[in-house]
Amino acid sequence: MKRRIGISGLALVVVLSGMLVGCGSQQPTATVAAPAPTAVPATTSAAPAPTDAAPAPTSAPTTAPVDTPKSGGTVTILVKQLPPSMGNLKASAPIPDYLFPVVETLVGVTSEGLAPTKLATGWKIAEDGSSITFELRKGVKFHDGTDFNAEAVKWNVDVIRDQSAELKVITSIDVVDEYTVRFNLSEYSNSLLVHMSWKNGMMISPASVEGRSDEYVATHLIGTGPFVLEEFQVDTKAVFKKFADYWDEGKPYLDGMEYLVAADQNTARTAFLSGEAQMWDYLDARNAPDLKAAGHKVNTCPGLARVMQPDSVNPDSPLAKKKVRWALEHAIDKRAIADAFGYGTWSATVGPCASIHLGCPVAEENARNFDPKKAKELLAEAGYPDGFKMTIYSVRSIDDELLIAIQAYLANVGIDAEVQKPDSATLSSLRREGWQNGVLLQGLTTDSPSYVTALQIDGPHKLNASSTLVPAEYKDRLAKVAAARDAATEKKLSEELVRYVQEEAIFIPVVVESRNCAYHSQVHTDLEAYSIHFWNPADTWIEQ
Repeated sequence: MKRRIGISGLALVVVLSGMLVGCGSQQPTATVAAPAPTAVPATTSAAPAPTDAAPAPTSAPTTAPVDTPKSGGTVTILVKQLPPSMGNLKASAPIPDYLFPVVETLVGVTSEGLAPTKLATGWKIAEDGSSITFELRKGVKFHDGTDFNAEAVKWNVDVIRDQSAELKVITSIDVVDEYTVRFNLSEYSNSLLVHMSWKNGMMISPASVEGRSDEYVATHLIGTGPFVLEEFQVDTKAVFKKFADYWDEGKPYLDGMEYLVAADQNTARTAFLSGEAQMWDYLDARNAPDLKAAGHKVNTCPGLARVMQPDSVNPDSPLAKKKVRWALEHAIDKRAIADAFGYGTWSATVGPCASIHLGCPVAEENARNFDPKKAKELLAEAGYPDGFKMTIYSVRSIDDELLIAIQAYLANVGIDAEVQKPDSATLSSLRREGWQNGVLLQGLTTDSPSYVTALQIDGPHKLNASSTLVPAEYKDRLAKVAAARDAATEKKLSEELVRYVQEEAIFIPVVVESRNCAYHSQVHTDLEAYSIHFWNPADTWIEQ
């Protein structure tokens, strides 16, 4: 099923945001400084020294709240959606953000970057880069009572490494001893530790999957996390209770936690203000100022960069021409969109990356700023003086108002764009089989400063290879960045990759959205405080 969004109602957008300009004229917009990307510092991206082993703390650090954490109580968190399955992560596409109460990753993340705060207490990279050896936390139990150990890590990673392009550098996994595991590599990859801090590094109990039916697995997620999944209703809620045998003594502080789906922002706002929920994740930026003024807390960190992946493989498509892709970027006033919808928390893209990404500052050198006249000139040079028709396929998490604004900017230079929001099944089909004469507007992750990691997760070579042209040079440059053994080399090669992607307009960047979590003043949490994905449910507590 496809939902079409028309340009009707555009007048309201024009009046409120002042975004549109008269045909052929350019209206200056206010300059607002993009928020500084302090949430995850660049140290996360730097390749670790080849032989350095990370220190092994005895327990995961807390977020150091001002007051002493109190135990007890439950919190309800409003969310936009839940995964269709809460079971075998290795056989389905999870929404990792919502799984952290139950499952934990091999590598942890703090506000300072990657850290040995979760299931690995340290790691050592071979001098020649041929392997990474992880030391594992002892005494950790899965919720089903089975042991977390090297065999469990091998099972989890072996199951998915052939399905994930970013893990194919792992040629084999050796169980050195009960709490030591070695990843043997065909070549060194500086992004591998980052991937072990997100969905590829999530550990579930092998016994919870083996020999079980798909129906059972779909609702039985068994990890090592601070909470046990007690109830799961698709598209409605997920209920968690405290795991009594959690490895980090004294945690979790809460007795329980619940996710409650409230996709509509007005419904979510009412539930939050009435006290039906104490936390509200994924709230739109427009809601943040009023909530702060009312005494509530709001955590904000850089969210997804929104980029348009073109159907540049098809030689008959206008988007196969580089000048047309350049024209699209000049046609859209990215700064005005960020100001209108971000309320001071979004930023305009200056290149094919977010400011948090390593190497992105060099994009300023050749930034394609808002210039409708230039856009029309480029279209004429490409053979489309009167414009053309196209389709914008959008992931469903993007607001209609943003899509209408983009649609209007393109119309202003003669590009007649129909907007469609395909359902999940249709979207998967488009990514698999491709689309004609259009773009797919989706996200580029900012969960790490590593630019190569962002492209490995959300880049065109992985998600849209059937429609978006992926030159051999792009793949070669991507591989060279991943193979960099020191921070200086990674930075230099990342800058060269940014320049190449920008020049070729492999995809068209628009804005970097924010991720926001509001919570009542008595709640203490790090959800959305420093990472778009990673957080510590065990550290969340509520004043009694």
